[in-house]
Amino acid sequence: MEETAKKLYSNLQYHNFQHALDVAKKGLKISEICEKEGILVDKNVVYISLLFHDAGYHENHIEKGFKTKEEYSAHLAENNLKDLGFNKSFIKKVKKAIISTHKDLKFSSTEEKIVRSADLSGLASGFPVFLKNNKNLKKEFEMIHNIKISWDLWKEKTKEIIRFYLSQDIKLTSKYYNKKGKSIFHEKARKNLNKFLKEKL
Repeated sequence: MEETAKKLYSNLQYHNFQHALDVAKKGLKISEICEKEGILVDKNVVYISLLFHDAGYHENHIEKGFKTKEEYSAHLAENNLKDLGFNKSFIKKVKKAIISTHKDLKFSSTEEKIVRSADLSGLASGFPVFLKNNKNLKKEFEMIHNIKISWDLWKEKTKEIIRFYLSQDIKLTSKYYNKKGKSIFHEKARKNLNKFLKEKL
């Protein structure tokens, strides 16, 4: 499965297959925590959705006839999973989970919540990882759009996007909340963002 998904990625600075593999493994860890707390989850849907969630990211999805990169990734996943013999019901769940990673779209099933959480997990990583990811995203954005963007403007864009994500609370398990009932993910991500906004290039 990994080799099939890998062929659909390029060597982008951030949205590459290593990112997909990393968050797929994170998704499995979150799934296991859910299961320990009695939350039913289809781990295969989670893992496969995350392997394919950024497939074809380097391609022009609009020229391919898709409104978003997520819809195009879901399309690529569907075609490949059909070839591998997966049934329609499973493929539908995978497609919905991939599409739910778009920042403006809803996520409702447990699998969709886990996929979205895993994809965003880097926001709450250690600051060196957070900073490295962000610099790679900047380079990738400039390359894809063939523009140069100032560090200050990039920080503003980053602030807007992360604050949007932090306005959402993906409730899954008790492990993601501290003794005061506050989201550990949100607290770590906010600390990273505040530190990042003071960072000089």
